[in-house]
Amino acid sequence: MSPPSGRDRSGDIRLEVEIEAPVETVWKALSEAEELRRWFPLNARVEPGKGGSIWLSWGPGVEGEAPIEVWDENRHLRWVERDPGDPSSVPVAVDFTIEARGGNAVVRLVQSGFSADADWSEYLDTLDSGWKYFLRNLKHYLEHHRGTPRRMVWSRRKMDRSRHQVWRAVTGSDGLMAVEGPVAVGAGFQLWSGPSGIIDQVTDGVHLAGGIPDLNDGLILIELEPGAPSFHLGVWLSTYGLDEGGVAHLQTTLDEAMDGL
Repeated sequence: MSPPSGRDRSGDIRLEVEIEAPVETVWKALSEAEELRRWFPLNARVEPGKGGSIWLSWGPGVEGEAPIEVWDENRHLRWVERDPGDPSSVPVAVDFTIEARGGNAVVRLVQSGFSADADWSEYLDTLDSGWKYFLRNLKHYLEHHRGTPRRMVWSRRKMDRSRHQVWRAVTGSDGLMAVEGPVAVGAGFQLWSGPSGIIDQVTDGVHLAGGIPDLNDGLILIELEPGAPSFHLGVWLSTYGLDEGGVAHLQTTLDEAMDGL
């Protein structure tokens, strides 16, 4: 079962989430480097204000800096991504807008600049799924772990097996995120190191995410990135309030499990 797409006919991604937090708190989570690291990238730097910049990193080779074009505090943040090595590349804009709804905040995300061509299809499927997870992570962080630093357990490896084989290896009975029964929202799973949780997002063959009450209400995302014939498998586990020993154990056992793939 796949979640509804956030893509419109132009190819733009449009998503919305309501968060039980003040607008000012949500703005900080979107615009301050320390707060961004608690729900979004592994690392971040922000030079605030219009004309400033935002730098985001998910590890070597998956990082970049973009100029900030709109900085309307507590209302609207916009940056525009371009390939610095390709002057003809299409600029892609990321817009966050925030508005109050009662005591909550509504966050709307638009990522635009894509065409609706089929050439973008696989890439957009992955972006759409990824943004759904990150907005879920933003909501989860602010509603359940606000102010708590995040410790990440992660691995990103190039795969030479087929996507079908890797998906089965991830979700099978002895997989990284072994699923009980059909791979669907609401199904239970067990991680490579023992903790269990519940799937809350899945796009078959692309993206699998869920909450882990056994790890102090942490979150996990597993994604098969675009690419053919080889591609990358990413595993991203967000932990809050877990001690360094627990994090180190999870990282060691994840690395061993990924070696097995």
